[in-house]
This record gives sequence, structure tokens and C-alpha cells, in this order.
Amino acid sequence: MKFVLPVVAIALLCSCAGLYHANPTEKIYSASEVKVDYFEEWGLFRTTGYGVVSKKAGRFVASDSSFEKVCRDIHSRSDVARFVLNERLDVLTIECYYQPLYPINTDGFIDNLVGSMLLNYHYVWVKNDSAYRILYGGDSVQIVAGTYYKHRMVCAEKDRDRCVFDKDFEKKRDRMYYGGPFYEISLPATGAVRSLTIRTDPKDLEGYKPLKLDPSILPLESPGYKRLREYEEALSR
Repeated sequence: MKFVLPVVAIALLCSCAGLYHANPTEKIYSASEVKVDYFEEWGLFRTTGYGVVSKKAGRFVASDSSFEKVCRDIHSRSDVARFVLNERLDVLTIECYYQPLYPINTDGFIDNLVGSMLLNYHYVWVKNDSAYRILYGGDSVQIVAGTYYKHRMVCAEKDRDRCVFDKDFEKKRDRMYYGGPFYEISLPATGAVRSLTIRTDPKDLEGYKPLKLDPSILPLESPGYKRLREYEEALSR
């Protein structure tokens, strides 16, 4: 789709769909791998969930809210979305597109960017030259691909008070409301496309089964995405 990214960006700027309110309901969907892209030129995020799985049996009913639920469960917001068949991996994939909630390069935007890339792990961050240095806690993020630097364990202790951090992270200690082990990773602060793909821990997929959709209906688009595609086709005529 030649114009899909800029068209999505333009259309979302003109809508109120960007407002998102979390709904603490049971997590029904997940994905074996999740890739997050940020397109700097358009100010647009895309979260792609490869190998969508579900705890819920029965037919998926396509609506903006149902697509939003799938995207939310794989740690993404969703202004518009679509299901496609990834022929290379032979798995069902969902693409979720959304715009940042905060102006570019504000603290809120950086939290949005880092939180999206790390699938909402608990973390603190500092800006260093052309990168964001991030200290997160818990299990190590299983990175499949992407642009990042210095992914390493900083402290094996679970109690932060038993750890010694460098001067930058020591200043953030009072914001570390999470336990270890503690890991550091740096993500680029600039770039036309910034991407990170993370593999879901298999133990977190227990009880899920592959979501099945009739291949003849794929790609299956949210109503909002379908309107954008029709607009795109009109522009290309």
C-alpha cells in the first residue's frame, strides 16, 4: 500500500481516535513476537504482533473495539488496525497504527516511545548524546531484532537497595518502584525508522491457542482502517 503510512498519519491528525483509556479487563490475546516501529517523518507508531493467539474460542467479529482489544492486549494502542497473513512465517499477524499522545521529544513522548518499544516493562530513562539509556527490571527482554546498544545486566539483585548504579541512574533511584534483576539498554533518540522486535516469554503464552481466521477474508481491516484504504485508493487514481 504505497501511501498507507502518510495517509494513516494525516487521517489520524484529523480525528479524535487518538484518545485512549485503559480498560483493566482480562487479557484475551497475545502474540509470539511483537515488533514496534516509530516513523519519525510521519510521527506514527506501528505495532505488529506476529503469531496472534487467543484464550477465547469462536469467531472474531471485526469492529473498531474488537481490533482495539487485540492491540491493547499485545501492549499497543490502536487508532486503526488490520489482520494479515504473514506468508513467510505462515502465521496470523495484526498491525496496529497510532500516533503519540504527547508532542515529539517531550518527556511524555519519550515515555511513550520507550514504553512501546519495551512492551511496558518497568523502567527509568536518561538522555545521553544521541541515545536514551534505559534501566529496566525483571526478566531480560528477549530481543529478536532492531537497533539498540549495550543490552546488559547491571545488577542481579532483586532489591534495588542492594544495587549500585552509575551517577545518571542514581538520580532516578527514587522512581524505581520495581524489583530486579536490573538491565540496561540504549535506544537511538533519532532515526527515520526506529524499530525493536521482542519475543514473548513462552510461559506467558500458556493457555493460548492460535487465533484462526478464514484466509479468504484476509486482510481483515478495522472499519477505520478500511476507510483509510478507500481514501488512499481515491488519492492514487
